[in-house]
Amino acid sequence: MMKFLFIVMMFFFSIQGFSQFGVNIDCESQVVNNQYIEIDRIANPNNIWQIAIPNKPLFDAAHSPTHVMITDANEPYPVNDTSSFILKFERDEESYNLGGGNIQLSLSFWYKINSDTLTDYGKIEVSADNGLSWIDVMSEDETYGFHWMESKPVLSGNSNGWQYFSVDIS
Repeated sequence: MMKFLFIVMMFFFSIQGFSQFGVNIDCESQVVNNQYIEIDRIANPNNIWQIAIPNKPLFDAAHSPTHVMITDANEPYPVNDTSSFILKFERDEESYNLGGGNIQLSLSFWYKINSDTLTDYGKIEVSADNGLSWIDVMSEDETYGFHWMESKPVLSGNSNGWQYFSVDIS
């Protein structure tokens, strides 16, 4: 299971495993069948994450097709906002055993951010125990041997357009 806390948005998630095994999650399919993204409105009733067509002055189009994962499609995010969403992906026991247990699990996505560098930031965490404990992918990457296949993203300030990143979190 993966937890994301971002300030502006994400468009495309890709979780890849060994060989043919893999899941691509795009916002277009999530509008109809939201099986992977959980926006927690119970613990945080004011959670502003949504899958929508962007309609903001500096953010008025998706990277491709029409929908994005965004902090409010129309309004700026509020001061002291701590909205988050969870990208849920569970491997079954059979997939753990593919290739003798040597499975690659990577997270890749396009993102665009325009936020206050002094106070706003995004955070990516992963959990292997259904959310009992979380690992910060950005700061604990060396501890857990995560491998950045693209440049490590800066999830604060202005990305100056769409950026891509991919990290092996096996």
